Parts: sequence; structure tokens; C-alpha cells
Amino acid sequence: MEACVRVLMHTKKGAKTGKQKFLNRLADEFPNHGVEVVTDPDKNHDVYLAAKYFKWKTKKPKVLRMNGCYHDLDKPYKKMNEELAVQCRKADGIIYQSQFCLDMHRKYVGTYKNVTVIFNGAPLNRPCDRTRFPGYVSAVARWRPHKRRAPIEVSAALADTYLWVGDGSPDRVVDGRFFASYSSIHLAWIDWCPNSVVEALTIGCPVITNNVGGTQELIKEGCGKILEIDEPYDMKPVHLYKPPAIDHKIVADAIKESKVWPRVTNNWHVDIRNIAAQYKEFLYSVM
Repeated sequence: MEACVRVLMHTKKGAKTGKQKFLNRLADEFPNHGVEVVTDPDKNHDVYLAAKYFKWKTKKPKVLRMNGCYHDLDKPYKKMNEELAVQCRKADGIIYQSQFCLDMHRKYVGTYKNVTVIFNGAPLNRPCDRTRFPGYVSAVARWRPHKRRAPIEVSAALADTYLWVGDGSPDRVVDGRFFASYSSIHLAWIDWCPNSVVEALTIGCPVITNNVGGTQELIKEGCGKILEIDEPYDMKPVHLYKPPAIDHKIVADAIKESKVWPRVTNNWHVDIRNIAAQYKEFLYSVM
């Protein structure tokens, strides 16, 4: 397909962060939509797409892809958000990865024109045979305290249930075996739009998650279950790495229930093809 727009982007081979893994997937998919990816700022381009911070100078229109803001009382969050605001004022458009992300930015960073919400995405992989790993629940994440250890504690107490804990994603594991289970569990207290949940959905694995943050926006009908385990979040600063305790029985019941859930087929909203098309449309809007 002949390129109709050239976008300047940062790409990084072997990326481990969720932000960079998503950008790499987007860059891989863009050519299928007539978008050429340029990785050298000195080369001709029509628009510059950056994640969180603009690394290069350019006279072309600039778009930021924002993956969150700062609200942790244990960090200088006000100063950190001021630095984000500097970047936002340079942007001709801003893409937020969830409505929760946009709402939090309006509170902590500022309100800007020409913004939109576009989820993270991943390729729709061929579903794995869950019978290869009977009784498994997967929990894949770069573990930090706000991710919470409840899945480990609950699974350890359930008969015939095994928790597959990993720091990775299906594109780095043969056949996506991390998600070759009857469900995936992601109970991070406050998260924006986790790649691990997107990856689970794109491989057909239903997700168990909590009711606070942006993750719940991904759980459309037939995508899993949102557990009412957290008090409503008032968007105030918190001690992020000291999340509230949750009711283990609610989690345990959901894990047992998930053993009979069907595969996820309602996952178009996180298909990288759909996501790339939305990005292309927004990039055009700033040119």
C-alpha cells in the first residue's frame, strides 16, 4: 500500500515497558494502513507521534500519546505533572489510553483542546488450547506493589487451581502460553490501560479485574468480569504502593466461576488493526 502519511516515531527493539511494546506494535501495523513510520527526525515526515515526552525538535505537527499522570503521595507528583504539562502545551493533539486517563489528566495536568481516547492494542493471535494447562489462571505483569498479591494468595488456597505468574506477553512466548488458561486475573488497584489485559483479550482469554481505574473500560460484554472489590476512587492523591486490602472470597469465587466461561470473541476494541486506524484518523486531524 502506498504511504499517504509519514509519521515520526520512537521505536525500540526488545522493549520491555508496556508503553514501548505498544508503540512497536503500532509501528508494525501502520504500513497496512498506508502510514509510513520514520525513525530519524532529519528525514521527511508529516507528523510526530511521541509517548509522554517529545524527544526531538520538529516544525511538523506533534501528537502526544499519554499513558498516565502522577498522583502518588510518596513522590513529588505536582512537580512531575508540571513537567507533563510542559509537554502537553507543545502538542497539537493528545491521545489518552482510557477515559480514566483523560479524566485524571484534566485534574492533575490540565485541560487541552483536540484530545481523544484510544485504547492500547495488540494483534489478534490464534487462541491457544486451554486444555494444555488445565486449572491454570494467568497473571502477567511487571510486578509492583499496586498490582497486589491477591491472585497469588487466593490461587494458593484453591484446590485444582494453579497461578501462572509471568513478566512477559504472548509475542515473547511460544503460542502465547502465558494465556493458555481459563482466565487471566489483573487486580491492580489503579491502572490506566494495561497491556497484559489487552494481550489476554486478543488471545481469547477472559479477564477478571477490579472496579477502579481504566482497566475496567476494556471489559466489554463477554470479555470477563469486573469485581466490586474497591471503594469508588475520588481521584485524590494516594499512597499508590499501599493499596487497600480486598475480599479474597470474591476473588476466589470469580476464579472458580471463570472455569466455564467461553473464549473472548468480542475483542475488536483492542485489535491493533482497529487501534491503528483510529490513530491514523487522529493524526490526520492535526495535519
